[in-house]
This record gives sequence, structure tokens and C-alpha cells, in this order.
Amino acid sequence: MTKLRNEFPKKDWKHCCGKGCKKCDIHNAYLDAYGKKEGEKKFAKDHARMH
Repeated sequence: MTKLRNEFPKKDWKHCCGKGCKKCDIHNAYLDAYGKKEGEKKFAKDHARMH
């Protein structure tokens, strides 16, 4: 679990498709915080837990 997972409400996670859209604030926050490679892995793991 990452700190970013708790920064976004569950409602926002439900609207996130998980494909890494450029307009997605959640996905972009992960990329900014962890970089592309690590951010993608952490995002995918947290996205699966929140759905």
C-alpha cells in the first residue's frame, strides 16, 4: 500500500479505468511520485485493491 492510495477518495478510484489515461489525476500522481516504471507497478497494484 502506498501513501498515494489514501490521498484519493474511493469515489475517484471507482471512476479510474486503470489504463493510464493522460487526463487521470491518480495515474499522473503515481508517475510524478515514483517515476514511470515503479509508478506503473504501484498504480496497478493499488488500482486492483481499490476496485
